[in-house]
Amino acid sequence: MEILTNSSQPYLYYDNNSNINMLYCHGEGMKTLFFGNSYSIKAWKIYHKNYLNNYIVKVSTPKHINGLGSVILECNPHIYQNYLYCTLGTNAGHNKPLEYHLCRFEFSEINDTLLLGEVEVLQKTFTGTYYNGNLIFADPRKNGNLIISNTQTAESSEIVLPVQYVYKLNKIFNTDQFIVTGQTETNQYCSYLYDNQWNLIKEITNSNGEPIYKCSILDNILIYTVKNDTSAEENRSLVQESWPV
Repeated sequence: MEILTNSSQPYLYYDNNSNINMLYCHGEGMKTLFFGNSYSIKAWKIYHKNYLNNYIVKVSTPKHINGLGSVILECNPHIYQNYLYCTLGTNAGHNKPLEYHLCRFEFSEINDTLLLGEVEVLQKTFTGTYYNGNLIFADPRKNGNLIISNTQTAESSEIVLPVQYVYKLNKIFNTDQFIVTGQTETNQYCSYLYDNQWNLIKEITNSNGEPIYKCSILDNILIYTVKNDTSAEENRSLVQESWPV
């Protein structure tokens, strides 16, 4: 069942009243940048949906980050403990590349509105998360691998994944399981379920047994992203099914 159009990157969670909520990214048109040549990119922005009353509101994030430039797009929103984590794509100006950083915000939730504190930039990476004292993020040198870096000791380890690129990474709310979405060398989009020791549990598929893209799971709910045409960022929607399928 399609639940939202022009949307991607869902994350399901329970609020303090045990109501189901969802963070996701909604496309707000195209943004033209210049780096060698001009190009256009979808301006994804974080939104919040309350499943109890279907109330939807845009999450207010910074438009500029000192030292990084203008915030062009927002990706992979998710919650761990008292923080909202996301990847912010920033641009420092004309003929500067778009750069991605894992960031976090303290937040409070009042009347279905998420109020964010100051941004904290954690790591330059295309996607990542935080768990149990560790930053976990896509290796900037070889995106198909994950780096696990302890924030206290600075010790790190590497996880090799069955994908060439990692597009979305987060922990399932109130569990110790992780979802990784990536792209294989044969250009197949797929999502995998891992435990907290990074043992593969299973590939996540839809009710037709097909690989799925950028998904979230909460109890018996599975929501995933569908690309509705062949373009890279133009037309996406969110589909809901029962879990496990």
